[in-house]
Amino acid sequence: MDTIFNTAKQFRFYAATLALAVLVIAVAVASTSSPIMAQTDSESDPKPCGPTEGTVQKAPPPNPDASVSRGHYAIFDGYWDLDDKVLKPNLCPPSVVHTTTETRVGFDVVKTTTSTRSASNIDLSKDKTVIHIDDNFQHTLTAAEVEKYDFFKLGDSGDDDDTVDDAIGQTVWWLKADDDTTETGTEPEFHLGFSAALFDPNDWYLAGGDASSPAGQGAKPLQYEFEVIREPGIPVEEQGHLFAFDDSVPVGDAPKTADWDSSEVDANALPLYPRDYYHYQWAFTKPGTYIVSVQLKGHVRQKNDPRGATAPTDWNPISDKRVETGEVLRYVFQVGPLTLNEEPVFEVERTVEENSAVGTLVGDPIPVYQGDEDTLTFSLSGPGHTLFNAEADENGDAQIKVAEDANLNYEAFGDDPAEYQLTLGVSDKKDHESNADEVVDSVIAVKIRLTDVLDAHLEVAENSTGGTLVGEAIVIPDADSSTTYSLSGEGSDLFTVERNSSNNAQIKVADGAHLNYEDGPCIDLTMHFTIGGVAFEIRIFICLTDVADETLAITLVADPSGSPQVINTNVELTGTVTVSPVATSELRYALTTVNALNRAITVDLDSPATTVTSAETGTRTYYIGVSHREGSELVVREYESNPIVINWVASQGSEGGDGS
Repeated sequence: MDTIFNTAKQFRFYAATLALAVLVIAVAVASTSSPIMAQTDSESDPKPCGPTEGTVQKAPPPNPDASVSRGHYAIFDGYWDLDDKVLKPNLCPPSVVHTTTETRVGFDVVKTTTSTRSASNIDLSKDKTVIHIDDNFQHTLTAAEVEKYDFFKLGDSGDDDDTVDDAIGQTVWWLKADDDTTETGTEPEFHLGFSAALFDPNDWYLAGGDASSPAGQGAKPLQYEFEVIREPGIPVEEQGHLFAFDDSVPVGDAPKTADWDSSEVDANALPLYPRDYYHYQWAFTKPGTYIVSVQLKGHVRQKNDPRGATAPTDWNPISDKRVETGEVLRYVFQVGPLTLNEEPVFEVERTVEENSAVGTLVGDPIPVYQGDEDTLTFSLSGPGHTLFNAEADENGDAQIKVAEDANLNYEAFGDDPAEYQLTLGVSDKKDHESNADEVVDSVIAVKIRLTDVLDAHLEVAENSTGGTLVGEAIVIPDADSSTTYSLSGEGSDLFTVERNSSNNAQIKVADGAHLNYEDGPCIDLTMHFTIGGVAFEIRIFICLTDVADETLAITLVADPSGSPQVINTNVELTGTVTVSPVATSELRYALTTVNALNRAITVDLDSPATTVTSAETGTRTYYIGVSHREGSELVVREYESNPIVINWVASQGSEGGDGS
């Protein structure tokens, strides 16, 4: 997959009012022959709109309908910007005039078409412009057309007679060029073509697709590249397709194939020669909105390169790069009835219950186009995107899941819809030349809706002492003096719940509980109660508020406590950590032992609890130290003010010695 959607210019899209699936399509192209186009205007760069004519710009006339449905245009048109030294698409594609003359050669009449360009009278830089193929272009396929144009069999190889029969009589929207598909002397109302008229042949290769190709073979001097992008979840065979083709006669008796065929899943390119204009026909199989993404690419002629003739000694290439790529643009086609100011929804919707746990699947996977040998990565953006993760499933499609520490609260949206409008980015980490590239290749709009469940959301400050009220009482309709409440779930030992004077449920911090925000900001519990013999449950979400500038504290106790203790017996030392500025799992501990002769021994611990013994009599002092990292800094706290002193004795009632 190439970086086909990395574009700074976006168009506003419009939808048909028909109740049809929106079609998201880009098309693939192959080469063809065409008459050379004669230039009538200056070869200057198009600034700002269309080719210049002296110092006067030919600005397009106002287009209040914001749609183009009549006229002849080289809609895909580009040029080399001499100042910026980049390929650029012409956002004001030229208007094209076709002049057909007939010459009698013996008993045959030879038609010759000359195509000339003039200033544009449309402006695709306007974000309201759509290319409208209305119902005047509907056409019913005949048996001869289906036989001649293989692609109208809709992806079939042509071997199945039933498929041919199915195609006969089908309706397509066909922009016919002035060739043998139209009557002599008539000219179609609407025509779209391709132009490379503003390129100097000296700057771009005319022979050899790569250094190993013989001269004259594999020629790709310039090309328009296309990526197949589809609406997620709609099979290829069910989508409308766009075919673009000329009417040249294939070799032998082979049926005519389309040069652009959106039913194919691989991107292709249409090679163009400098100064050429390409005269094409277009056919759409269904009404709806089509989006065509296009990028111009050129092979720059270098000196003494095997792909081209040796350059003159006084000539310099326009670029040091062998390949130049232009900006990616989107072109919007509306087939059938057009309703302006109504944007099509290229969007996937998924639902998930509020308060869902980490890792919960958010609906089904989202199908994405997967090119050959692509390994795709996914990203999410938009308000609330950190609440979700996107990763590849076993088929390579995008599966959205609830992220760690997500708090999906339906009630937090108030009167607004409980939903997140996100963008799913898709990338294969490569650019057009297969170099490493972090740019997102394509995007899909994703709406995630929350569904409501019976629950309560409460807050309490971390480090709160036992008995602290956790939010307001939870109102339980029909509760009475016989109603009792209980809590379950991981962390339920940190809280108690009791019936208050109004028979409602009041949750409090349990005695001895240590609430640490850094261990996890929210705790998911279930409250149980019975009314009239019927058991009920409510999910309770208690979120801790963070306290800044915490100073870690630790209390060390011994079991059994007191001194003296008999040697060769065990004493359990336990350190209780409170007010931790980091998750308790990130804390590290050390036990320091100091005997009567002030000899110190330090032992690292995995937890703030250990067992100590002594084989010799004497007085020893024990301390526990705690360390943690704050960024790259190691913070160490030693608690010499909170020691445990034990006088080890030989037996009860005896006196201890100095120790060793």
